[in-house]
Amino acid sequence: MILLAKLMLKDDEEARDVVSDVFERVLTMPPERITQAYLLVAVRNSCIDRIRQWTAERQEKALLSMAVREEVSRDDLGEDERQKRIDDIEQFIDTRLAPRTQRIVKMRYAEKRKYNDISKELNISRVAVYKHLQKAITKLKQQFNS
Repeated sequence: MILLAKLMLKDDEEARDVVSDVFERVLTMPPERITQAYLLVAVRNSCIDRIRQWTAERQEKALLSMAVREEVSRDDLGEDERQKRIDDIEQFIDTRLAPRTQRIVKMRYAEKRKYNDISKELNISRVAVYKHLQKAITKLKQQFNS
């Protein structure tokens, strides 16, 4: 199972995490349902989910980076104007986003927390975390790229 996960993820630590997660899930299952084939399929599916998560994170990071970079890194801006734009973005996050979305944005970017950490702490799914971040990015782009 670890070998399969390593082949798919190309990361030893992530592979071990995936296999551990699979074992954690099957602990509550009846032993007669747990077969070698079941375990391998569960590992494969978990690896696919992890790869999808990485892809979503990369897309979300690229979108936010692009939105902020376009707004803050323009050549015609002086240092004071750049700082004012950064302050405007921070104020927008604090005043124009829903409280839960604000919290998720701050946890992700200011605290550099991972999707799993945020979802566990707030008791929501990783998909919900992603959707909140996507919503925030869309609003930021609409506000500052117009």
